[in-house]
Amino acid sequence: MPQQSLIDPNLSKVLVRLAQLKKQAATARRQNKPIKWLRPEIGSINVDVTTQEGLKNIHKLFNSDKAEDALIKAATAGSIGNSSDLIVLPSQIDYMQQLERAYRARFQTFPRAVAHLAGRELGHGSDNGVIAGLPIRYFTELIAQGSTGDGGAV
Repeated sequence: MPQQSLIDPNLSKVLVRLAQLKKQAATARRQNKPIKWLRPEIGSINVDVTTQEGLKNIHKLFNSDKAEDALIKAATAGSIGNSSDLIVLPSQIDYMQQLERAYRARFQTFPRAVAHLAGRELGHGSDNGVIAGLPIRYFTELIAQGSTGDGGAV
């Protein structure tokens, strides 16, 4: 099965840019100088957070289209990739989405931040949430697989 994985070029560009800004920020802080915003290169994209268009355009800075296209191709019957495709491609997409959420969080109003926090706490506290429900179920399934005597056998 041909591998479909790649490093999304926009992810690579954004990560290199953010690392450069962090390096510059460290130097500026030691010299008591202003710090640049930690954000991707904007270029000609309108990301004015006071307009609806600008808020929608923020996603363009954090797109992972190449990784998404490769994942679709890897998971499509007839052109399937290998198992590493199903690990590395969604990981890149998730990472980029986390960067976008962190960027957007800087611009939300206090009431929106509280509402967002309340929703996260509701989800985290649910029986099937990411804190207790999902990990316990995952660990239980791993134990069950191991108890059959052939867990992990190829």
